[in-house]
Amino acid sequence: CFFIAKDGATTVRVSFKDYSFFVPTDISGRDVTLVGELKQVELSEKQAAHLEADLGSAKAEISPGPQFEIVATAVRVPRG
Repeated sequence: CFFIAKDGATTVRVSFKDYSFFVPTDISGRDVTLVGELKQVELSEKQAAHLEADLGSAKAEISPGPQFEIVATAVRVPRG
């Protein structure tokens, strides 16, 4: 229900407005274009642990504290 986008040292969690669409799971390393609302949220330890568990084998570390997230209304993933 979300993915982690990185640009250099900047990381943002991307979810999908109203869960109305999703992106392929094999887009790692691709440049994507995101449209949506960027906001900073405060994650509790419990929320961070839950999100980390949702990632499963992706092994991204999600720490409690301030985080950036985008609730995307559109995501453009280039072919290939």
